[in-house]
Amino acid sequence: MFPLAAGVSLCVGAFWWSLTLRHEGAGSVTLQDNGQEWVIGADAQPILPAVWPQELRAAITQAVRTGRLIIPADLAALRDTPETFASRRSARPNIFRVRSPVATAIFESKPRFRWTPVKDATEYRLSLMTKESGKPGNETMLPARTTEWSPDDLLKSGVTYGWRVQAMRGDSIVARAPEQPDAFAWFRILSEPERAAWEREQSAVGDSNFLRGIVAARAGLLEEAAEEFRALGRQNPRAEPARLFLEQVESVGAR
Repeated sequence: MFPLAAGVSLCVGAFWWSLTLRHEGAGSVTLQDNGQEWVIGADAQPILPAVWPQELRAAITQAVRTGRLIIPADLAALRDTPETFASRRSARPNIFRVRSPVATAIFESKPRFRWTPVKDATEYRLSLMTKESGKPGNETMLPARTTEWSPDDLLKSGVTYGWRVQAMRGDSIVARAPEQPDAFAWFRILSEPERAAWEREQSAVGDSNFLRGIVAARAGLLEEAAEEFRALGRQNPRAEPARLFLEQVESVGAR
């Protein structure tokens, strides 16, 4: 088995943040990937099409040889806010929390906001703001049985948004998510150039869960990346690298 240990590394430069998986010994692991095989290890050298962008080839080579994913630095900053930690710290039943999107980039301009229910709440108040404005701009009242909602209007691409949900009982707030007063969970909508780049790279790598996960992580689409690495893990249930790739994206965003 290929021994790996998780650790945190800040890459040189202002643009990228990543978690590093350090090799503790020689060896490699072969991952099955929808009919393909990937050798993960310090001595591995993937053969990639020369027509692929150099940055993409470098990201794949890094993941193959070091077990390290490249994730946009701004998502680490969103992750590090106290409200994000509050929303992530417990997945226990009956804990009111925002579920998604949190500390991730998203592709859609009409995101689906999801949260856990509160018993006996009579309605929910969802507030949305841009990071630039620094104050709530839109509030929507939703029925008691609602645990997800999408806005009628398109949100702006390339913009970072914050959101929160308050569980109401009559005129009283009985629970908040995130739980601190005036706290918001944050996410960013891809800009048009980012969307185009992600679509090009996703098309290039085909149906490989491993490569699609790398491409999604590079774009900051951490929920999509997590789904790809979960699929990779199901094909390789005993392979440590498959689990650790998933842990990297899950450690940034809330799930």
